[in-house]
Amino acid sequence: MAIKARYVIDQAKGLLNDPSGRRWPDADLIKYLNDGQRRIVTLMPSVNSSKHTYQLTPGVVQSIPDGTLAISAFVRNQGLDGSTAGNAIDEFPRQLLDDIFPDWAADTESVSVAYAMYKRLDNPKIFEVYPPQPDPAGYIEVEAADEPADCTLSSHDGSSTGSADSNIDIDPMCADALLYFVMFKAHSRDFRYSVRKLAESYWNKMLSELGLSNQRETAESAKIEGSANASGVQ
Repeated sequence: MAIKARYVIDQAKGLLNDPSGRRWPDADLIKYLNDGQRRIVTLMPSVNSSKHTYQLTPGVVQSIPDGTLAISAFVRNQGLDGSTAGNAIDEFPRQLLDDIFPDWAADTESVSVAYAMYKRLDNPKIFEVYPPQPDPAGYIEVEAADEPADCTLSSHDGSSTGSADSNIDIDPMCADALLYFVMFKAHSRDFRYSVRKLAESYWNKMLSELGLSNQRETAESAKIEGSANASGVQ
């Protein structure tokens, strides 16, 4: 069942006790909703995921192409032509590889990736591979999160925008989590301690709705709260 962006926005306005948009106008709330779609997909790539074949670049450090936000799983090597199925790729902790084999980044190059190192929460657009890739580099198959399209509203607080009320572009089962993110962003504009705690509670409710572990929830909550405080989220 499709969920309209307007439905989520109106729910947020009700919770904020601001139906006329005096404190939190539609233009701000739709930005928060679109930020929330991307954040949720980054935290849980499976909600908007499909298979992709990426060509790697020579060396160790690799970047995710535009149009995708995060990798949910590394699948297999795909050779130098992008269509020759090869060995499966294991995801491996970078720190453990550093401890076992400190010089791994200078090892003999190979087109076949054995291990991928990836810190989704710290830098979802970058990963590393072992062994280093030669030039030309090979291809790999991954399951990756597609970047959701921005939602639009037909009106902002009664004024026509010339757009349509679009559906949210992530799994409709994430609608409540998306609402909690909008509430988090709205309350992050106020740096009073009590309101900051309310913002944090909505962040935690979002993560709980997504079924994330307590350890991951605590780490990411502290990270996002610190970021909001440092940058003055608007």
